[in-house]
Amino acid sequence: DLQQHHNSGVDFYVMDGHKWFMSPKGSGLLWAAPAVQDLLVPDVISSENAPGTPFQEAFHYVGTRDYGPWCAMADAVDFRRQRL
Repeated sequence: DLQQHHNSGVDFYVMDGHKWFMSPKGSGLLWAAPAVQDLLVPDVISSENAPGTPFQEAFHYVGTRDYGPWCAMADAVDFRRQRL
């Protein structure tokens, strides 16, 4: 539960979805406490990341690539929660 990280003072949490959630290669998770989100900037610059773009929306666009791993993360979380 990421809320526990926030409550314990964690500023950033990053994980590989492929290794830890058994989701497709290329998937992962980045969480940042609201107070430090302005320290992170997406490495892909596009018209979709105009100044003032909300944190999560700024990281949605990653250029031309396979979005399958990203879309599968919710199912991987559900699988892990229900079966393991």
